[in-house]
Amino acid sequence: MNYKEILFEKEKPLAMITLNRPEVLNAYTPRMGQEIVRALEEADKDGNVRVVIVTGAGRAFCSGADRTPRASRATVPIRRDTMFGPLVRKLMSEFDKPVIAAINGIVAGGGFSFAMACDIRIASDRARFSQIFVKRGITPDNGSTWLLPDPQPQELEVASFSFSSPRTRENHR
Repeated sequence: MNYKEILFEKEKPLAMITLNRPEVLNAYTPRMGQEIVRALEEADKDGNVRVVIVTGAGRAFCSGADRTPRASRATVPIRRDTMFGPLVRKLMSEFDKPVIAAINGIVAGGGFSFAMACDIRIASDRARFSQIFVKRGITPDNGSTWLLPDPQPQELEVASFSFSSPRTRENHR
């Protein structure tokens, strides 16, 4: 298949999805959503694929939805199943193979929800997690508050937050 905003590779027993818009920190677009869904469907149908790894090109995993004017003039039809919420639900309820988020840098907004919906998250020492919604005075969406397991330390429960991978729960007890 021909992908423009992701890279998709299969090598037994792995399938690798790389979000490939590094110039905008892999900001999510409707086209990217469609391509991720197609890649997941292809991996699901392939009996040789046992696990899917999702990562981002460059210095980010996914900075959330692309809110630039160019992105709002999408050249592909916006389908409900390609936005973050349905993609998160697909990962959680319809996809049977394990999905690993290899978090290599910034993960924010809807990208945070996307990473949290994966079965396993592995963060590099450059990973930075941010729930930007609260800083904008809105409730986090796409299930991110439900997906955040046992939200500790306390500041995660109360306010907007941003943390990096070396700041583990054990450092705050």
